[in-house]
Amino acid sequence: MSDAWFDTKVAPDASIEDGCHPLEAQALKDYLRDNINTDEAARAITRPVEADNDPHSVLYRLWCLLIDAMMEAPAMQSKIIQLLLAVENLPSADSTDGDTNPSQQRKVVWRSLPGFGSLWSDLNKMDGWKLRWDNFSPEGKQEALDQYRQTAAIEARLFMSGVGAIPLTWGYRDICDALESSKAILDIDIHSAAKWLEIAGQRIRTQGTGEQEDFSALGRQRDLWNGGKSMSKERWAFWADRLRTVADDQNLREDTRDAAKEALKAMEVVEEPA
Repeated sequence: MSDAWFDTKVAPDASIEDGCHPLEAQALKDYLRDNINTDEAARAITRPVEADNDPHSVLYRLWCLLIDAMMEAPAMQSKIIQLLLAVENLPSADSTDGDTNPSQQRKVVWRSLPGFGSLWSDLNKMDGWKLRWDNFSPEGKQEALDQYRQTAAIEARLFMSGVGAIPLTWGYRDICDALESSKAILDIDIHSAAKWLEIAGQRIRTQGTGEQEDFSALGRQRDLWNGGKSMSKERWAFWADRLRTVADDQNLREDTRDAAKEALKAMEVVEEPA
């Protein structure tokens, strides 16, 4: 990532509403370039928030910086997720790090990354653009799909890492909407479903079976599936059959068919005995 990329993320004229704090950008740059380790980066990148008189009001600028970095630099996603894990493990507000001066206590409880999941949802879970799909240029369609795939891949990786309170029900929703509804826009919806199955397939297959778990997306009525409101072997097999149909449908985009094939491969790996 270039110096110019980091420069564009910094708030101009110290107007924090329009970007991040310079020290946050510098900490992320140093970390991604291996100038500091993960724990050092976690302390450095959160320092401006903790120094603010109203830290919770400026948390969003840090989360926006890290979300933008994951979206715009896919190769860095795993590294940034490791940084988020380190931030989560910073001492809580009641910890003084050995200092008995109450003024040195941390003001933010970093556990669960407060506000991160909500901000992610606000930025990335709006699907109104799908209604305008037919009006997009070929270039616009490709750009939208690239972003949609990135969003799903990051969500699945965050979930698998236990970061940011990303719920598995988001994955179930994307898969069910793509494979269990005749209203699905397959050239869009398959891509998100495929990413969740590729990255979190094992958890998806096994975790939604317990009645004590709240996976509302599995219970939502859709017209192509009438086999129950929880995860099951039958439902998993139904998804695989639907993906095979998509993979063979020559009326769909080539990258949609390819995504279905990759999802099927991931499902087959999950099914293999350990």
